[in-house]
Amino acid sequence: MQENSTQKLFEMIVGPVLYDKGCPYKLMKNRLNDIDIDYFEGIPVLGDRLDDSLCIELKKRIMSDFTEYGNQLIAENSEKIVQKVKYEIKEWLVEQTDRKSALEQLDAVFHQIHDFTRKQLNYIPAPLFTKSELKELYDAALKVTLIERVTGGNEKDVIRYYHALVSHTVWACRMLTRRRASQYLMQLVDELSREYDINSPWGTHFDDEATQHLTGDYRPEPADTHHIELSVELMQLAERMAENVHEVWAATRLAQGWTYGPERDDNTKRHPCLVPYDQLPEKEKVYDRNTSIETLRFIIANGFEIRKKE
Repeated sequence: MQENSTQKLFEMIVGPVLYDKGCPYKLMKNRLNDIDIDYFEGIPVLGDRLDDSLCIELKKRIMSDFTEYGNQLIAENSEKIVQKVKYEIKEWLVEQTDRKSALEQLDAVFHQIHDFTRKQLNYIPAPLFTKSELKELYDAALKVTLIERVTGGNEKDVIRYYHALVSHTVWACRMLTRRRASQYLMQLVDELSREYDINSPWGTHFDDEATQHLTGDYRPEPADTHHIELSVELMQLAERMAENVHEVWAATRLAQGWTYGPERDDNTKRHPCLVPYDQLPEKEKVYDRNTSIETLRFIIANGFEIRKKE
């Protein structure tokens, strides 16, 4: 029974991002099918010369258009997706009789989604043609067209380049789609993990007596930053920041006389998290990661711009 419930929770969160009809990920995947028609059909690639517009620069233009299309889809659907997922989780939680068990199950699903994203969405296969191979095919096609002016001969290298460029462009857009879906899904899960963690001050949905006793009338009201979407580069920076947050915490603990222990013991100052960041359980990394992500979002939400120094 719990297995069915876990699968239901997984689909409840992942579905609106990846599988539901009209979700951004599906629409972007559908757009891939039209790339050759929208951009390549009608280009006079055969004839007395290779058309100047059919070169590697065209792929960059298509990628730019595709990125803009994806950004527009996310902007138009993000709030709807978040609210849909939160509403369905809230409805599911209302049906549960054991709140702690329900939250533990929800937390397990968050980790399952992290694992799914890492293995399924972040896996990037090699392209059929590399950039250097595309350049070689393009150069070969140019040479053939010069010969054709004299002989009217072989056009196969032009055709080969045409199909290689289409293939590589579709591959690049497909990888972009998967990365965007992965990034959005992780941001959604991190937001949910804050909101539905009973041990976190972000968990405002469960004001039972124990929680009220601990917090009194105080209800945290963090800045609303859910609309801030971090770039791939900033998400990478957030992960490095998370590692540094852990290093600062660990250095402070060690200076206070704490040492590693398989279980936390405040009396003997032993702590299981006094290990390098990459050895932490994923559940522990989430806290440092959330802190970093929210810090970057807060900075951007307040009008600041984060740029890497050239």
